[in-house]
Parts: sequence; C-alpha cells; structure tokens
Amino acid sequence: MVPWPAPVAERLLDVALEALALGGQERVLDVYAGTGTFTLPLAKRAAEAIGIESSEIAVRDAERNAARNGIQNARFWAGEALEVMGARLQGAGATGGEGSGFDAALVDPPRAGLHPGVIRRLVELGAPKLVYISCNPSTLGRDLGLLCESRYAVDWIQPVDMFPHTPHIECVAALRRIA
Repeated sequence: MVPWPAPVAERLLDVALEALALGGQERVLDVYAGTGTFTLPLAKRAAEAIGIESSEIAVRDAERNAARNGIQNARFWAGEALEVMGARLQGAGATGGEGSGFDAALVDPPRAGLHPGVIRRLVELGAPKLVYISCNPSTLGRDLGLLCESRYAVDWIQPVDMFPHTPHIECVAALRRIA
C-alpha cells in the first residue's frame, strides 16, 4: 500500500477542521479514531476530544501519540463503536456524565459505512455539528440519507482526491443538527 502524500492528508484534515469550525471550548467525539489521526488535531482546537476505536493496539498508539505531542485533553475509549457508544453515551444529553454534552462529532468509518446502530446513537447524541469522512460515495449517500431523515441536514460535501489516477475518492460531509 502506498502511503498518503502528506500534503493531501493534511488537506483532508484541513477540510474536516473547516467543517467543524471549532472555537476552543467544544467537546468533540471522534468515532473510528484509529491512532488519533483526527482526534489529536481536534484536541488542539477544542476543550476535549474523545476517540472511539475498536483496536486496543491503535488506542495504545493514540495515547502514546498524545503523550509525545503534549496533548492532555484527548482520551480514547477502546471497543466496537456501537457497543462503546451504547455503554458510554446512553442518555448522553441528560445525565451529565462522561458521555454527555458533545458539541461536535466526527466519523471516519470503514468502507462499509456506519452500522445502523451507530447512526441511531449519533442521532441520539444530537451533537450540533457532525462531520462524516468517507472513502465510499455509495455508503456515504446511504448513511447521509439516514442521518437526514431524523435530525441532520447536509451543509456541504467536499471531495478530496487522495488517490490520483484511481476511481477512489475521500469525501468530507459537513452536517448540522436541525431538530
């Protein structure tokens, strides 16, 4: 696998950060966080960033990356997104616990897109801003349709060609809560 050219990866991050338009006081959730690729830059621009990642190895790497970069306001929850969101975000709007009060969420799911249960949890969470990063326009369209049926509207979608001369494209979708 050929690594992403740094300027293109930075462009993807810039577009995601533009979509979130963080002011420094927000609490941000990053679902499918990996090693903190988005979580750590989000933490630099927010009061707190929490990443959810299924790979415990990736979570350990993300925690090391945060420590190496002096980022103290990033935390990572290990486990499958649906399960972690169910356990930690249940009743998020009302409980005032660790899973409450997110101002923004970012999702960067695998090619298969979001599990319907994760979509349901995101809708329940009701963050005012939601950014969806996708490597599959088909699943992006399907998932945006489900998100927009109940609580969100799409403001814009920006493609980022990270894989020139191939049919593959990354897209960043900026959504806002409307209900």
